[in-house]
Amino acid sequence: MELLDFFYTLTTNLMIVVNPIIVVSGFVGLAGDASQKQQRALALRASLVALGLGCAFGLFGMRLLEGAGITIAALRVAGGFLLFRTASELVSAQDSSGDSKRSSDVMRLAVFPLAFPAIIGPGALCIIANACGTIQTPHIGYALASVLAVTVTVGINFLFLYMAPQIINLLGHNILEITKRLVGLFLAILAMQIIIGGITEVHKSWEKVESVACNFKALEPVFRCV
Repeated sequence: MELLDFFYTLTTNLMIVVNPIIVVSGFVGLAGDASQKQQRALALRASLVALGLGCAFGLFGMRLLEGAGITIAALRVAGGFLLFRTASELVSAQDSSGDSKRSSDVMRLAVFPLAFPAIIGPGALCIIANACGTIQTPHIGYALASVLAVTVTVGINFLFLYMAPQIINLLGHNILEITKRLVGLFLAILAMQIIIGGITEVHKSWEKVESVACNFKALEPVFRCV
């Protein structure tokens, strides 16, 4: 049951951060002038790169962070601020893809900015690391669940990218803009929750350090007598 809850929570949070509607709107803005065949080839390549990046981080990301001496609390606080920045850009409808639209070679967009950071960006990596940091007894099942969650998220986004022109014609740009702002609001709430969780962990660790220091001071007269 815990493993199923882990998979469901991770997949849900990833789908909030890697929202297909937002990815589609950015995709059309970047590759709107390309042919349908080029767009679908671009969608496939970007999705494969994003899948590899997300799965690799889910399997080995925590080990790399631990090796670098980065705590989960620090990652949550920093990642939460990155998520909040992304959310504010969505709510204020800022567009940072203007330079990429000038690219003459559409397929070069597959790795950057589509695979990273549009599909799997700092926000998604933070969500994966935050979920892995909550595991009490790690085992292979959680690693497979994180890989499956990334696969489901990227797979759904690929389907939306594959049908991007039809989705744009069906919904229209106004609906997409409204969706962006709503997702930005939910993303801001999620970011604040992650930041508060990180700060709470830091506070608890400080309390433990202070408790150890107080115990040491209480024993100091004993050591002097000895």
